[in-house]
Amino acid sequence: NRPYRSALPIDEALRRLREAAGTQFDPAVVDVCLRGCAQVMFQNNALCGLLFLVAISWGAYAEGRPQVAVGAVLATVIATATGYVLRLDRTALRSGLCGYNGTLLGVALPTFLLSNRAMWVCVVLGAIISTISMLTISRMLKTWKVAALTAPFVFTTWFILLATYSFSGIHSVGLPEPAIRALCRATISRKLRVCCSSGGSSSRPGSP
Repeated sequence: NRPYRSALPIDEALRRLREAAGTQFDPAVVDVCLRGCAQVMFQNNALCGLLFLVAISWGAYAEGRPQVAVGAVLATVIATATGYVLRLDRTALRSGLCGYNGTLLGVALPTFLLSNRAMWVCVVLGAIISTISMLTISRMLKTWKVAALTAPFVFTTWFILLATYSFSGIHSVGLPEPAIRALCRATISRKLRVCCSSGGSSSRPGSP
């Protein structure tokens, strides 16, 4: 939102972004970011990436969770920018290979976490880490000629989601109760019941 107007719908914002490429925005940057979205489905095509973003936005708004669409765009841009800062291979950058893990992370975190300031910090940091981890994993697997694919997204997202159980500022909205914590609670409850029943029986008349 702006003081002078309300926020634009995501599909309208994407349309304006596409139209302003070459005038207000660097067309190469827009193209690379859209290709990053397309690489989620192994497509090196900017128009395909635009269609993916429109579909994500449509689904997000239909479910009343527009932050998912915003997260996808934001994380894609941040992950791609990180690739430029790290001066990664230009061919890989232009193909969008630095952006797709950010796109996935930007969709996942707003889906499972409550939308607040801490969540958006996690989206930004997670997008940066996804690009760094992609570079690291790719170099590790280069010997065996194996691609990193979505491993950076998986590891980074798991790490952040697991951290929500310990950090009070990050709240989950769709994560299950930790099995260890649930087991501890069940064990404590069982022991309390045993202690209470033992205490009650010992206080009866005639009990030793």
